[in-house]
Amino acid sequence: MRKSGFRDRAAGPGGAGGLALNARNLDEDRVRAADCPFMESPSSRVERLVKQAVANGEAIRRYAPLIQAALGVALIGLGAAVGHEHLHLILDGERTTGRIVGAEQRDFSDHTRQSLSNIGYMPVVEFQVGDRTVRFTNWMGSRHRPVNGTTVTVFYAADDPARAMIDRAGLNWIPWAPLLAVGVFLVVVALKGWAANVRKRTSD
Repeated sequence: MRKSGFRDRAAGPGGAGGLALNARNLDEDRVRAADCPFMESPSSRVERLVKQAVANGEAIRRYAPLIQAALGVALIGLGAAVGHEHLHLILDGERTTGRIVGAEQRDFSDHTRQSLSNIGYMPVVEFQVGDRTVRFTNWMGSRHRPVNGTTVTVFYAADDPARAMIDRAGLNWIPWAPLLAVGVFLVVVALKGWAANVRKRTSD
C-alpha cells in the first residue's frame, strides 16, 4: 500500500509525471506563441522581424528596379503631358509684349472638405499680331487680382497665336520640369539596379 501511494504522488503535479506534463505544456505555449505574434515577447518579435527582413531582402532588391522604373516612366509621362505645350512655346514660340486687360476668377477649393476658400485670378492678356488683336487667359494665376494695363512678355505660337502664355522666367518650368527630372532620375537608378542584379546573377 505504501509503494502504491508513492507511485500516486510521483504521478502527481510534484512527481516525474507532473514534470513531463509541465514540459509538454511549455512546448505547446511556445507553438502557440509562434503561431500568434501577439503572444510573443518583444525580443522574440524583433528577432522574427529581422529574420523576415533578411529573408525578403533578396526579393526586395530584385523587384526594386522594376518599381523605380514604373514610377519614373509615370512621372515622365505626366510631366510631358503637362509641359509639352509650354516647352514648345518656350523653345519655338514668338515673343511679343502684351497687356493685362482683366482676370478670370477660379475657385480651387476642395469642396469635399470643410476648408477655406482658395480663389485664384487668371490674367486675361491682349497682344497684337500684325493687324490682329489676340486675347488669351494665362494658365497660371495668383491669389491677387492682376492690375489692368500691366505690360507683360508673351510667348505665342506663330501658326496659332491664341496658344500663348505669359513669360514668367523660372516659373515657366513649374511643375512639369521637376516631374520630368525626378522621372528620369528614377529610370537611371532602376537601370543601374537592374544591371547590378544581372552582374550578381552571372557571378553566382
